[in-house]
Amino acid sequence: MTPVKEAPSLDLTFSHITDGLRILLVEDNSDQHYLVERFLRGSYASLFWAKSSEEALEMIEQEEFDLFVLDVMLPKMDGWELFSEIRKIPGHLRTPVLFLTCVVPPSEENLASDDHGYCRTLAKPSSKEGFRNAIINLLRG
Repeated sequence: MTPVKEAPSLDLTFSHITDGLRILLVEDNSDQHYLVERFLRGSYASLFWAKSSEEALEMIEQEEFDLFVLDVMLPKMDGWELFSEIRKIPGHLRTPVLFLTCVVPPSEENLASDDHGYCRTLAKPSSKEGFRNAIINLLRG
């Protein structure tokens, strides 16, 4: 009889897939920043925070990032506009993007949002499990 392998836990899978990632969160709400920070605890990802699209673009010019987590409802330049600007920056045509938004129906969560499948949406508020699953699905393609 062959022993049955247990599926890896969500936490283990998440920690493995995010190991060493540099994540830029673009979010103007400090409570949401804190929540994402909590969701990433226990992983080996590095979280960077920009409070506006303009600040994010400056950071992207100076730093390398492996994943962008974008709020959609940002002042001045919203998350969709920021996404378009990020795609114009050399080296970021296929950088994965997770949109956090309160304007997407839950039935449309995790749907690919661009032609390449490198971005997804997640409704706010989200659970830790929902956030981690969205990132796992995004990074696995």
